[in-house]
This record gives sequence, C-alpha cells and structure tokens, in this order.
Amino acid sequence: MYHELFWQVRARLAASSRSPAPRPVLSWFRRMNIKPRDLMAPDTEPTDEELALVMREARDLAVQRRATADAWVAARLKEASVFGQANAQARRTDKSR
Repeated sequence: MYHELFWQVRARLAASSRSPAPRPVLSWFRRMNIKPRDLMAPDTEPTDEELALVMREARDLAVQRRATADAWVAARLKEASVFGQANAQARRTDKSR
C-alpha cells in the first residue's frame, strides 16, 4: 500500500510539474531550494520531502478509513441494540406461553 500511494503521489507531482499554469508555492516549499528533476526516472530516489508528503497522505487516508470503519461499527451496534431491545420487549409482552 505504501508503494502504491508513493507512486500515485509521485505521478501527481510529475503531472503537476508539466502543467503550464503557475502553481501556488507554499512558503515552506520555497525555502527548501529544490531543483527541478525528472521524478519519473527509474533511478530517481525519493527525497525526504517527497517521503514526508507520501507519509502525510497515507496517514490522512488511514485516519479517514478508520473514521469510516468506526462509523460503520457504531451503526451496526446501534441496529443490534435496537433489535435486542425490541426483541426483549416482545418477549416480555408475549406471556401466552
């Protein structure tokens, strides 16, 4: 998963570097003095900044997935609770046995 995300980010960076429109430059990025290079070259090693970007995006994706999973579990627990309460209520009212 890490490698897949890394290559997606690397491809996005390469695609955005070919665009003719000027991109906004973040202040921290301007201070890094990064020289232009071919990001898609097979022998290009990722820089620390690229790795940090990939890790940040991976963390954000993991947090988003975790929130989705937590919401799903909470919804299933609520459904089970409602079902259990309704079932218990039905058992209490059904004294015909």
